[in-house]
Amino acid sequence: MNDRPIHPPTPPTNDPPNNTKEGTMPNNPITEENPFPVKEKEEPMRFTIEMVSGELQEYDLWFAGRIPSEMSSMELVKAIFDAKKIKQFFDYYEWDLLKVKLEETGEYKWGKDLAKLVVINDNYLDCKLAIKEFLDSVEHIRQENVGQDDFHPGFAWSYRHWVSTKDVKASKRSRWVEYDDDEKDSVFIEEMLVSELPFKMSNVTIEEDENGNIVHNVPNDKYGYVISFRSCTYNEKGQHYRKVWPGVVYLNKTPNGWRVMWKNKKTGKAMFGRTYTSMATAGLVPNYSDLQIRLGELVAHMLKPKDILPILQWIKPRRDRQTMFTHPHGISQSDIYWIGGETSVKKILNKAYRHNHGVTKKIFGDINKIDSLPRLSAAIAFLRASRGFNPQVFERLSLNEVVDKLNGHEQELKLLETFFKLTGHREKYLLDMFVHTHPDDDQSAWAARYAFDTGRMFAQITSRRHRAAIKAHIKNHKMTITEIHDYVNVELQKIKTENRALAKTTFTKKFQPLNGKEISPGITMVVPTHTHDLVEWGATQNNCIGSYASRVDSGECMIVGFKDKAENWIGHAEIDYDLRMRQLLGKHNNPLEENQRNAIAKFLKDELKVKVDNYWGRA
Repeated sequence: MNDRPIHPPTPPTNDPPNNTKEGTMPNNPITEENPFPVKEKEEPMRFTIEMVSGELQEYDLWFAGRIPSEMSSMELVKAIFDAKKIKQFFDYYEWDLLKVKLEETGEYKWGKDLAKLVVINDNYLDCKLAIKEFLDSVEHIRQENVGQDDFHPGFAWSYRHWVSTKDVKASKRSRWVEYDDDEKDSVFIEEMLVSELPFKMSNVTIEEDENGNIVHNVPNDKYGYVISFRSCTYNEKGQHYRKVWPGVVYLNKTPNGWRVMWKNKKTGKAMFGRTYTSMATAGLVPNYSDLQIRLGELVAHMLKPKDILPILQWIKPRRDRQTMFTHPHGISQSDIYWIGGETSVKKILNKAYRHNHGVTKKIFGDINKIDSLPRLSAAIAFLRASRGFNPQVFERLSLNEVVDKLNGHEQELKLLETFFKLTGHREKYLLDMFVHTHPDDDQSAWAARYAFDTGRMFAQITSRRHRAAIKAHIKNHKMTITEIHDYVNVELQKIKTENRALAKTTFTKKFQPLNGKEISPGITMVVPTHTHDLVEWGATQNNCIGSYASRVDSGECMIVGFKDKAENWIGHAEIDYDLRMRQLLGKHNNPLEENQRNAIAKFLKDELKVKVDNYWGRA
């Protein structure tokens, strides 16, 4: 049945017929225009070039007058390729014709032998103009991104970018390439397609239909987006094909905020925390930087900071770095895990701290001063590495000092955690590293560096027996962070190098008789006898002398040390195989005092014939 109301017919009247004959239409009928008129199919533009030999070259400009943004990607790559190819041939023929004209005026020789084109007429110029207009419109799309947000029907948003590649092998180049080096070997288009779909991540299945289109089989209970990638290629051999890339991006709305996840549609494997670059390296998405930038811009546009972390409606986010990270606005996977949908700073910090009593409101001076995502992330990372300390100790720390020392490096946080596992949770060490008590000299900076380096060295010791022995020694002795660093360095070098007497070489025969000799008032020379002597010297002087043990043992060089009357180290000298002093430095590789340096250099030069003209540590 027709649901429209039925109107009764209009009754007849005695009004005049408006000068119309019975049974005819009025003189001025009301007309309507079809908003979607059917366009007549236009014949494609063709052009035939007559050559001097009489041969006719026909070109089909099927793309002339077409709007690139309305063309399919497969059509567009072929159109770009054909347009550029025809343009190159036209330019080539015109150049030969110019040579002929120049020969007629006596300004060029041998032009007649190269002539191919007979004449350039209006039709030829119309074709050249059509090619130029088409390529200009294509270039406008590439540079200005015009018409690319809806070029592909069936998707909520789409983007494509065309690229040409040049044939780099000279042997494959045609003759006309020398006239115009812009000819490309192939044209390809990279596409990014966005679908707006309801789905549940755990049940998503991805398939491909017979036409190569991506089909997502998803349940209808959660909302999100899926972003896929395709490539269309047309090359010199006439091959044309489309590739559907296996890597897809899901934007999933969860109770804790929006999440970004990669998925390999071939294996069904979900991949969190992956960047576009890592996916391209794995061959799962096109290896093209422009798509990475557009993907970052799109995700950042679609998702605001508070969509990903609700707490960011109350505190300031990081500076936007959407093109470098999987999640936009500088939000990392670690931020999402530790913060999630929580909006209470205290609850977030307690999750990282995992202490029975929890953090206090005066942590880092005042918990309300944590007003940005970078500061909140630094506080989370620091508490993760410092579990085991009494929560009151954190009230004495400044978050600014913590941020400056750690500088947001995850590696340094792991080293700090290793250091505390070695030394125990002694508040003195924590305060030495992160409380600036020396206005003129930041001793806490040195303490933090020594602690990080100690953690790095201790992590290299894998033997349980050695690790237990080092822990027991530190526990039973009151040691500063610097002393702990030196001690662990010695033990590590001992483990790495076997302790043995140095081999009898020209160096040992020359220098060992002078061991303990006073070379100048108040300065005594010390010569190593075993490999571990150098290890211990390097540890106490905070330099790399210990690494020279094998070179000294093989006779490549000699390391000698110098002490004062109180048996304190002055410094060490490296003397190369040609009896040339390479360096003379003290603790931390600092230069020696002038009188000590001159006395040592004079003794080595006069008594042992060492060349001391140029060395590291001289004035």
